[in-house]
Amino acid sequence: MDAEIISFGSGIARVLSQPGLRGRVHSVFKHTVNLKIADRLLSLQHSVLPKTPSMLLVEPGFVLGDFRLAVGDRVMVKEDNIVIKGHGFKLATARRWEGQLPVYFTGEEEVNFLGREVARALTLLDLPQLDFGLPGHSGQAVPWLEDLVVAGNGAGDAAMISALTSLIGLGPGLTPSGDDFLLGFLSVLSLLEKGNRPRSAFATALRRRIREGIQDTSPLSREFLFCACGGEYSEPFHELYKAAGRRDVMGLVQAVLCFTQIGHTSGTAALAGLLYGLDFCAKDTGRSGENDYPQCGEEELL
Repeated sequence: MDAEIISFGSGIARVLSQPGLRGRVHSVFKHTVNLKIADRLLSLQHSVLPKTPSMLLVEPGFVLGDFRLAVGDRVMVKEDNIVIKGHGFKLATARRWEGQLPVYFTGEEEVNFLGREVARALTLLDLPQLDFGLPGHSGQAVPWLEDLVVAGNGAGDAAMISALTSLIGLGPGLTPSGDDFLLGFLSVLSLLEKGNRPRSAFATALRRRIREGIQDTSPLSREFLFCACGGEYSEPFHELYKAAGRRDVMGLVQAVLCFTQIGHTSGTAALAGLLYGLDFCAKDTGRSGENDYPQCGEEELL
């Protein structure tokens, strides 16, 4: 049985462009089959799931369970085709979905709207907010964020980067909460770094350190962090930031709701990282960073 791949994420374009690569089925879920190829994790997924930079989106109407794929099944990348256990997943007409954020913010008005409305949406949805000592944010503090909060209060860039990278792999599950928090934080840097040289330099240094420690987490989380270090994020981030750019309150609430439906705590942890990132960037002009890292533009390509 064959199926069409209708879309693929930009984060795996390089893998798909190399016919002859071989791999194995890494894990199997109801709506997703993860493929381990060339030390990357490609997600063969149903169209009901949010788009990601590492996705292979199967045409609607196909149920992945019907293919009876199992962990360990051989995978081969061919030209315009991925073969798994004799099944062909055709790429000839697949469209590339771009994981880079579709908007960037440079003004305070946009940033203030985003932070204010995300916090308001969490209250409206009756969801707990994490307490980082931010004005307007109250709730239960997370113990593993204590060092991060201290570092963010003027301890310097090196301490901040060390505190952030200590979150890699922290927590149980397919995507540990520490990694989800990092994804939210990184997305804010991608959203706000254009035209801000010190912020871009900080982001470059942080991404480099994350790459160095990326093996310390789960394969799926490693894939998401790898893509985020290249500026690529999943669809919920896109929808949230587009809604904020339009000043679309209802669209933003819907995007926040989408986050809360991701995993048991993954989406909420990502929103926590996002809120903390907004506060961090609001104060970054006064940080005492040592600036002992490459300037923007020197970062190596993924």
